Amino acid sequence: MAKHPARRAALETLLGRQKGRVDIDGSAMATLDPARRRQAHDLVMGVRRNLFLLDAVLRRYLKQPVRTVPPPTREALRCGVYDLVFNERVPAATIVSDTVELVGRSKSLRGLVNAVLRRVADESAVVDIPRAPTDRHHVGVGPRRVVRFERPVLPDPDADLVKHHATRHTLTELFVEAFVRTLPLEHQALFEACGRRMPVLMRPVRGVGMDALKQRVEEAGASVIATNGGGIEVQADGPLSKFAPLTGGMAVVQDLVAAEVAPFVDPQPGERVLDLCAPPGGKTVHLAELMEDEGEIVAAHVGPARAIRLIENVQRLGHDGIVKLHDLGEDGAKLPDGPFDRVLVDTPCSNTGVLMKRVDARFRVNEDELNRLETLQQGLLLRAADLVRPGGVLVYATCSIVAGENHLMTRRLMDARAAFRLDEERLRYPHRTGRDGGYMARLVRDGTLATS
Repeated sequence: MAKHPARRAALETLLGRQKGRVDIDGSAMATLDPARRRQAHDLVMGVRRNLFLLDAVLRRYLKQPVRTVPPPTREALRCGVYDLVFNERVPAATIVSDTVELVGRSKSLRGLVNAVLRRVADESAVVDIPRAPTDRHHVGVGPRRVVRFERPVLPDPDADLVKHHATRHTLTELFVEAFVRTLPLEHQALFEACGRRMPVLMRPVRGVGMDALKQRVEEAGASVIATNGGGIEVQADGPLSKFAPLTGGMAVVQDLVAAEVAPFVDPQPGERVLDLCAPPGGKTVHLAELMEDEGEIVAAHVGPARAIRLIENVQRLGHDGIVKLHDLGEDGAKLPDGPFDRVLVDTPCSNTGVLMKRVDARFRVNEDELNRLETLQQGLLLRAADLVRPGGVLVYATCSIVAGENHLMTRRLMDARAAFRLDEERLRYPHRTGRDGGYMARLVRDGTLATS
């Protein structure tokens, strides 16, 4: 067996990223035992969650630009700095020596990694203060754990507060600037929430009690961390696709805010409901449960490939009788025939409310991507509105906390479709929920649809 298999798997995973995304369950992880897989997973996700911070540290300790370091050595350095700063269980000397082994036999590269990591280890230390001050030297790395660097590693907050927070929390400056302005007293808590590690939250399906689900989870070798809302937080090893409580139809993976959406739609037995953006199907099956499998749910998807997990979830949970699949076509233009009593548009979005679990989404929060998403969202919402019967309900939901994708989008809809009035809207921030964030709005169509 190769030396340090968890670290090597983490390095291979980071090097194998495609279009900015890492495949955390890819082949590099497949042969690891559960303990090593956890270690590798922590390294990969830790590096991605803290990439801007790690590179800021490296810039202070390298004698060359970070981008000029060969990619395998650069990723090894990032893993090493992450471990030194965030890992309190492994001695610094072990982290340094293990990381040196990752870069092969090149004396120059081994010497570079050894020198840089030893300087980082020697010039940083945990300090006994409850919270990191907003300055260039201190980094909060966990509950009541603060590391101080001798060298100033962060941008000066007095000169550029946005750049300081963007670097410390690995967020785009556009995102940081928006919430420094929107949440002047809470932005620090929000940024910290965007980087927390979150356990899996499972919601029991109808007919399964919470105690029965907990027992099955523990029988499957996982741990129940807490009860949270209508679900349980679980620490499980291995891919969830093979986790017995899920494959056996007892539960679905669905976070707190996502679990609010179907009850917010409030579907009634016997109604005709459209789930316009159905895959992977968590909200589709929740709608079916609330309707007691009476009526019709049209679950729309784009192309057959996107329907695979949707079909698996519907069949596994026994909702074949009420759920009818509808392929929108590769361009998404083949809408089902209306009208519908209720339409749910759980649209593709920036994922800014769930950056703690969709880690790589943080790098895509830029103006071009938000403009693209808002154009897509507006088109979906307008077409969905035209399928709602008079007196019917339209629900718009995202896992975003960005205004342009949320309440501003809802207002644009009402400007374009005057027959709709806002019944209720909810915005959830992750630092307030302690879990995920997101938005939902329920609109009611009063009369004849006005089109523009």
